[in-house]
Order: sequence, then C-alpha cells, then structure tokens
Amino acid sequence: MLDKYRPVVVMPTYNNANTLGTVLEGVLRQGLPVVVVNDGATDTTPEVLRRYPNVKVLAYSPNKGKGYALNKGMEWAADQGYTHAVSIDSDGQHYPDDIGKLVEASRLAPDTLLVGARSFEAENMPAKNSFGNRFSNFWYLAATGERLADSQSGFRVYPLHCMRRPYIHWPRYEGELEVLVKSQWRGLPVRSIPVRVYYAPPSERVSHFRPWRDVMRISALNWTLIPQALLFRRALTALRRTMRKGWRQFVREDVLRIGESNARASAAIALGVGFGLSPLWGFQGVAALAVAYVVRLNKFTTFVATNISLPPAIPFILWAGYALGGVLLGKGVTLPFGEVNAQAIALGIGQYLLGSTLLAIGCGLLTWGVVYTLLSIFHPAHQEERSNG
Repeated sequence: MLDKYRPVVVMPTYNNANTLGTVLEGVLRQGLPVVVVNDGATDTTPEVLRRYPNVKVLAYSPNKGKGYALNKGMEWAADQGYTHAVSIDSDGQHYPDDIGKLVEASRLAPDTLLVGARSFEAENMPAKNSFGNRFSNFWYLAATGERLADSQSGFRVYPLHCMRRPYIHWPRYEGELEVLVKSQWRGLPVRSIPVRVYYAPPSERVSHFRPWRDVMRISALNWTLIPQALLFRRALTALRRTMRKGWRQFVREDVLRIGESNARASAAIALGVGFGLSPLWGFQGVAALAVAYVVRLNKFTTFVATNISLPPAIPFILWAGYALGGVLLGKGVTLPFGEVNAQAIALGIGQYLLGSTLLAIGCGLLTWGVVYTLLSIFHPAHQEERSNG
C-alpha cells in the first residue's frame, strides 16, 4: 500500500531550445517539482535552463537517446523518494495543463502506468508520426495481447514505487515501447487517458523521430520481445489474470468468451480448422492459440477446432493437400490414396506445401461462411458485434 503520493515531472530534452522555455513555464505552473534531463543538447538548451534555478538539471554528453534520458531521470526521482514520474516532451506538443488530469487519475490508481493518448486526427500531425505510432501499437498488441491507443506518447505517469530498475534498457525511442510491454508482463496495469496535442506547422517543427531508423530499432526490440511473449510471458500474464479473477470468471470471460458475436465465434472456429489442416504438423495447436490470443478470439474454441486433424483423418488430409497441389501445378492427381505415406509426400514436398496451404485457407473461409450462416439462423441474438467488443 502506498503511504504517500509524491509526483515529480521528468522532462528529457534534446535540441529543443526554441520550445523548452515555454513548456517549462507551463509545467512549473502546475506546482510540481521538475527535473530536466539534458540529453547532450548542442543548441542553446543550457542557457535556457539557467533561467530556471528551481528546476533540477541532469546533463551529460554526447546524446544517448530518449530512453536513456528517461531512465536517468526516473532513477534520480526514485533516489529522491518520489513515487511517481510524470514524463512530458519538451517540443511543445503536450499541454502542461493536462498534467493535473493525469496526476488526479494516477492518485486514484497509484499502481497503474498511465499513458496520455493523443488524437490521430490532430491538425498538422506528421504522417511519419502516425505511421510510427501505429507500427508501435501493433507490436505492443503482439507482445502483450492488449490494445493501447498511443504506445509512443511521451506524456505518461510512471508508478516508480512498483517498477523494477533499470526502468528502460533500450536507449532511444524504442525504450518507450519496451517499458510498456515489460510493465504489462510484470502485472502492472497500463491504461490510456485522452490528452490534447499540438503539432506546430512544418516550418516551425523540430522532431528527432527518424521514421526508418527508429522503426528498424522498434523492429529489433520486438525480435527480442515476441519470442519471450510466445514462449512464456503470455502464460504468466494469463496466470496472473486467473488468480485475480478466479477460475470460474476466467473460464467464462477469457476462455469461453460467452456472449461473443456470431462473426467472432465463427472466426474462432474457422481459424482452428485452417490451422488444423495446415502443414504445421506438431505445431498446429500452438500456432492457432498464439494467433487467437493476438487477435482476441475464443482460444478454447480455436484449439478444439484444430482437432480436425485427429490421427484417423491425417491420411485424408495429407492426400487432399498433395492432390490439390498436383492439380494446381498441372500434374494431376498422381498419388493414389492407398499409397499415401510420409516418404511419398517428402518426394513432392513443394507440391504438398502449396496444396495443403491453399486447402487450409479455403476450408477455413468455407467454415466461417457455413458456421456464421448457421449461427445467424439459430442464434440471431448475437449476430451484431457487441459495442464493447
């Protein structure tokens, strides 16, 4: 239990001298202590900071990246006894007046990491920022199974008292995604709160986000996160959720997904059938469950449907894939059903892989159509998607 709530504003900055003073004045009006991390700026940032003697400044050189700067500021804050760090960018895109909104929400949920979600419809929002954020949001969903409106927002409240040090390992923009994913893995709730945003006209804008370079760094980060997520992190998260909800509620809401729409129920069955007929022998169930988890389909139904490939059906499935591949390649059906075996399939592996993949996709789509039609006839109450998904 948190005895005392002590927030501090942590502001990383790099070559934003033109906007830094205005942002600082707005932040100081909120009545919170402020620490600015000068991330190796080469402009007049030191001169600007000297005008604010009440602001704590951490400085170093050369530039090491936003993730490094945030971690340094957060570690300093924790060492000083602060329980929460309110991070805000120094480029003027955030409204300092929204700090009060975030802090008030944080006081009500002190063990939650809050993210100020910007609107993608904001005037003058650069296309590269919109792309980068959607790209990051996708990887957050893939790594955690949870959706987040704005995983690249720098306007956040970090509950330092229940986070593990070092808070961020990756040094640049990708560090902001890393800390969200790892916090969620460790059972720390991550929640969005809408905030206002201002994007200056292109002629006045200073941005250090480089789309291709930073997207590649985010991709590199996710090459380390996704394998962990698939191997064991998701299982640990599900176990924590089960322990919080209780087994009955967990089975009803997370496994059976009772009350789900006909479209999504049909999709879960179709996904299982498709993977059950796919050439991923030995991994069909695991692969189907992983995809169902990412797209939030009924995992129990999906797994059951993969059992279309039970042992008695395997020879039929192998032959159907091999035969379809032969037809598509113009070879015809060259293997009689009675001669189906692993050696024969191995000799025509390309033909089999082509045919079985298309067989899986086709049967999956056909299954969705048939199941959806039947559910719409016999279970019309759930034909429309529920508004809360």
